[in-house]
Amino acid sequence: MRDDEGERLKAWVAHAPNRDAILEAAGLWHSKDVQSLLFALTGVSPQRRSAVPRTRTVLFPLIVALISTGALVLMATGKGSPRPVARAGATERLTPAVPTTPYSTAIGETREVTLADGTRITLNTNTTVRVGFSQRAREITLERGEATFNVTHGANAPPFHVIAGARTFEALGTQFNVRTLRENVDLIVIEGQVKVLDARPKEPTSPARRRDVITYGEQTIRAFEEALVDPGFQSVSPIDASEIQVRLAWQKGLIILDDKALEDALAEIERYTSTKFVLADGSLSTLRVSGRFRTGNVNAVRFALRQNFLVASRRDTRGRIVLSPVHST
Repeated sequence: MRDDEGERLKAWVAHAPNRDAILEAAGLWHSKDVQSLLFALTGVSPQRRSAVPRTRTVLFPLIVALISTGALVLMATGKGSPRPVARAGATERLTPAVPTTPYSTAIGETREVTLADGTRITLNTNTTVRVGFSQRAREITLERGEATFNVTHGANAPPFHVIAGARTFEALGTQFNVRTLRENVDLIVIEGQVKVLDARPKEPTSPARRRDVITYGEQTIRAFEEALVDPGFQSVSPIDASEIQVRLAWQKGLIILDDKALEDALAEIERYTSTKFVLADGSLSTLRVSGRFRTGNVNAVRFALRQNFLVASRRDTRGRIVLSPVHST
């Protein structure tokens, strides 16, 4: 925040409707550490806040704008909650006879794993990897989900391979992200290079994939490139730094949607929660939506859909959230 903004914000939250609105917005979109800062700033205890009825004021759009510009995040001074780190002991000696070690996350959980060689793997929601080291290779199998790899390299380090889907990827001094999809694998290279190893050629079967620029065989993917990798072919396209930040926002506990079809947006949101969404009106599937949400915060999604996109929601007897246009309710 700029020098004069702190005092202005304190004066602004002294007004009760403003205070209630900003605390409500923080409860929907921000983590506990940011909420704690606001409680300290406003002099309202969490217990007292829970007893205050929620308000709907014309000031709320200003709060959303304030949050979206990051002003509240700056108040947290960049100190996030620590994530659990599972470490394979530095003195651990792995041989080909040692079985692979699994690491997993539950739905809505992220986790950072530091391997014996110093390589870091950040696991996204509902992800499982198996790690096996030998004198000839370091081999990681991504069984499901998504993970970012920050690979260490030394003069005598064995090759580093990631197996995902039906393909194998070899890291060449690299930071990269791999996500398993229904029929293929999405690879984003952030630093260095990743070699997609050779595979038996296979023609694409879907019309959409046949329209892509397809390559076959072994191919090296460079920094700021994305590859959609099928069992027998791949397509490569450039990706800029801002888009990489959006795609990897999950590492900060965020989902960022930028003009996505509602159906695709809900599929992304559902990755981080056991709650399922149902469209009562098929016309909603192509509605374009944008927003920024904490992963797993279903209430914030419901509120934003109602306020910004005129989409009503209710829970059915199975606990699902049913969405319909406001005019039909």
